[in-house]
Amino acid sequence: SEKSPPPPQLTSEDITSWHGNIDERTFYDILGVEQNATVAHIQSRYFALARVWHPDRLPDSLGAQRAEAARVFARINEAFQTLSVAGKRQEYDRLVKAGGGTARDREIVERVVDSAMLFQKAEVQFRRGDYQRAAELLNQAIAKDPEEPSYRALRAWVEAHLLGAAPSEQERPLYYREQIDTLNEVIEQDPEYERALYYRAELLKRSGKMQRAIRDFRAVVKLNPHNIDAAREVRLFEKRAQKKESSNSGGILGRWFRKTNR
Repeated sequence: SEKSPPPPQLTSEDITSWHGNIDERTFYDILGVEQNATVAHIQSRYFALARVWHPDRLPDSLGAQRAEAARVFARINEAFQTLSVAGKRQEYDRLVKAGGGTARDREIVERVVDSAMLFQKAEVQFRRGDYQRAAELLNQAIAKDPEEPSYRALRAWVEAHLLGAAPSEQERPLYYREQIDTLNEVIEQDPEYERALYYRAELLKRSGKMQRAIRDFRAVVKLNPHNIDAAREVRLFEKRAQKKESSNSGGILGRWFRKTNR
């Protein structure tokens, strides 16, 4: 059954209405057919719409909206080309069943996939030591998917590598402040994000804030006992603490023996 007949002749309001929500509609909605419609019915609906929306049919009085009307017709044509071919229609129906199927849904998926590929490329460049290129790729990934915490965490880590070591002891405590702030936000969003915790631990250590750093290193080891770098930092810290405690104890005993032998 038809959901809504095409307008007999386009008006400015038709173009504005269709163009305003065309990306929110499935191909079935665009053609105005049910999901179980036959190919013959889909073809019939397409021809009916094409007679109205084809650019050559657009009245001169609506010339100012030609670009919008052309975009709607492109979506109508895309809907027909997909739903009239069995293989394409089956694949599209799977998308609809999964809650997708609109142009907006496809755009979101494409952006997520593109950003993931950019992130992977950034990781490769980082391992190669090209921190500048890695930062550029991460900025592109974040522009496409700004909510993904792994992109922001790695960018903070890459930025720290671009900064290098603090130029002076006085600047050391605040040298990585922006990067640590970013990691704080990421960890607040996901308190068990191992990579972000490790990056923050390293930057806190480089900032001379060892007590805070060791808390993060311990949290990393708790999450992943196989994180060798974090486990090593914990062991070294504990050995230094034991050595210091032993030294302090020895000093106290020494002073006590010196007093008793006077």
